[in-house]
Amino acid sequence: MNVCVVVPVYNAENYLATTLKSVLKQSHQDLSMLVVNDGSRDRSGEISDAFTKIDGRIRVLHHSNRGVAESRNAYFDQPLPDHEFVLFLDHDDILEERAIELLLRRLHDAPSASAAHGVARFVDECGHPVDAPILSYLQESRRCVRRYRVVSKAPAPATTFANLIAQNCIVTMGACLIRRSSLLAAGRFDPGAVPADDWDMYIRLARVAPLAFSDSPVILHRRHQHNQSADVQSLERSMLYVRRKTAASPQNTVTQQRKARLATIYARQIVLSLRVQWTLAAWQRGDRIDAAREAARLGRTWFGHTSAVMKGYFTWAFEPRTQRMLRGPSRIW
Repeated sequence: MNVCVVVPVYNAENYLATTLKSVLKQSHQDLSMLVVNDGSRDRSGEISDAFTKIDGRIRVLHHSNRGVAESRNAYFDQPLPDHEFVLFLDHDDILEERAIELLLRRLHDAPSASAAHGVARFVDECGHPVDAPILSYLQESRRCVRRYRVVSKAPAPATTFANLIAQNCIVTMGACLIRRSSLLAAGRFDPGAVPADDWDMYIRLARVAPLAFSDSPVILHRRHQHNQSADVQSLERSMLYVRRKTAASPQNTVTQQRKARLATIYARQIVLSLRVQWTLAAWQRGDRIDAAREAARLGRTWFGHTSAVMKGYFTWAFEPRTQRMLRGPSRIW
């Protein structure tokens, strides 16, 4: 079994059977599956156990509710058969039939890559195609920190640290097949980063080695009200946490530290622009309370952004000249 598919599950009785069947129908059959039931209160545990009787390659682990990151971390603690690759699949996503085959081929073509990822298509609760313009933009634009700016980057053979620190261009965990050796080098998922713990993992994998990229669709990603990423405020907080954590990491090279700092300031600029739009929109529709709330958030964001830029600039300005040349000023030019 050279591929292990890990499926963390929480209250997914409406989607789980379809998800597990998509793994069993893969064109690449040399695989095993670990289903982690994270204290589900519906029939998810029963459905998972039923699949163990259908296929002996499936193993189910039941534990109390700990969250998606700890459910993914259960993989690190299991005495699983030897395998070379790992894929973490969300309980409501659906793998394309040739997904693992395509990603394995990509890793074969890029032997130094830490992982390989493809692109997602988007469906609703019933499996019907839907538009997801923001997510489509993220995975298609594949922005990159280059010198002192964040720029668009055309599709390339690899997704690097410079791509991933600019934005998360891998919209769902199941689109990424990871070398087991690289995963162990990157370490466990960070529960403090949920729901952006997948993005945090991609960034750490990119420190080990770039991720090979394929523009082929490998997964159907469900969009519905129960997605963790649908909680905008929680997602915003977790993304800021990941950016700060990455910028402060002692594992960064000098170049990576500079790119992480520039990307954080760039992200604050985007949020600042959005908050201006949200404040104006609330005012125009006559919702004064919401407008005041957004204006207060705008003020806090502006103050935090201005403070970060000034702090970064003065840190740079008073460093020795050689260090200034290496790091560059802490702002977007």
